[in-house]
Amino acid sequence: MNKLLTAAILTMMATTATAATLKKDYPLCATEDAVVEMVNALRKHDIDQFKALVLNGSCVLTKEGAMKYTTIEQYGFKGITKVRIYGNGTNAIAYTNNEALND
Repeated sequence: MNKLLTAAILTMMATTATAATLKKDYPLCATEDAVVEMVNALRKHDIDQFKALVLNGSCVLTKEGAMKYTTIEQYGFKGITKVRIYGNGTNAIAYTNNEALND
């Protein structure tokens, strides 16, 4: 049983060890609520809500190839994914919608 668990952990580590990059022009936000709000603003073409989220630092739009990530958790029924993003020697946890992922 322990060998099976060890093999499963090693497989998971191998699949998440290489960071993929996010697609261009998708919301990347500090909280799950902020990504939901940003997606709604984009769908409704609500420029004021969009600007508010960007200006207060809650969200940014992704640039293709510029943001490496690994998936932490996917909330399939919500269409949201929790990711760890990497860049310039730092990393952070953020939220984006599933379409932003390069699987």
